[in-house]
Amino acid sequence: MKKLVLLTLLVTGFTFAQNSNKFSITESVKHNREVEKYIALIIISEDLAYNNYESPQTYDQIKTNYFNRLRNKDVNTDMLKENKEAYFHQYGYRRKGSVFVLETSSKKEFLNVLSTRTDGVNVYEKSVEFKPLTDAQVAEFSKKALSKAKKRATLIAAASGKKIGKILEINHIPNGETTEYYNEKYNRQNFSVSVVYELLD
Repeated sequence: MKKLVLLTLLVTGFTFAQNSNKFSITESVKHNREVEKYIALIIISEDLAYNNYESPQTYDQIKTNYFNRLRNKDVNTDMLKENKEAYFHQYGYRRKGSVFVLETSSKKEFLNVLSTRTDGVNVYEKSVEFKPLTDAQVAEFSKKALSKAKKRATLIAAASGKKIGKILEINHIPNGETTEYYNEKYNRQNFSVSVVYELLD
């Protein structure tokens, strides 16, 4: 039993020594993503018409009123694609209604949709899909992030009486290509890299 404990201690010590020769750090560069398209998922439903229970609006009345309001704000309603199946299967409304999806490259048109409010209509989801980063952007952001990582790693290693050696491993931490639209900073993202350096005495 004593031999087993001693062996365990030796193995643990060796693992720690091995790991102590490495130093991991993560750095990032802020940048603005270019937008591919804006997406709004719109629900039109008799269930959402709250204001007049004595003379409730029909689905057709709600839809006509809403589409007219959109056209008055220069929104091309032909771009709204209907998905009736999603209305019942995904959202569980009981009365007549439907789901429409708008995809547009125009931020103005997208914001006009978000600002158009009427009884019986709810913009259920709003999101942004980004253009892929170009090779030039990846190279630029990688260079900046690696430079920041090296600078900070050097300072931290020096504070512990050591210095960094060669890079042993690099990992990129990717962002999603789609994000929820919530404020004007929706396209602000971090390009992040995680770097493992050799740690020298």
